[in-house]
Amino acid sequence: MHSENVTTPLLILHGAADERVPTYQGRELFEVLRARQDHADGNVSWIAALPHSMEQRQDVFREIAAWLARYNP
Repeated sequence: MHSENVTTPLLILHGAADERVPTYQGRELFEVLRARQDHADGNVSWIAALPHSMEQRQDVFREIAAWLARYNP
């Protein structure tokens, strides 16, 4: 709804089991921002389903750490 106000890199984390915010809303925000010219270089990222097993969580944490290293030096 207010995607035009997003001006900084954004990492969207969304758990598939979220009961308050449907997953499609996070995905829609991601798609809108990716379509914008100023976010076309990929500075918006999406992690759709936060996993349950520790091995999968470690993969997600690595992705988050890499994103933070790039956009939050």
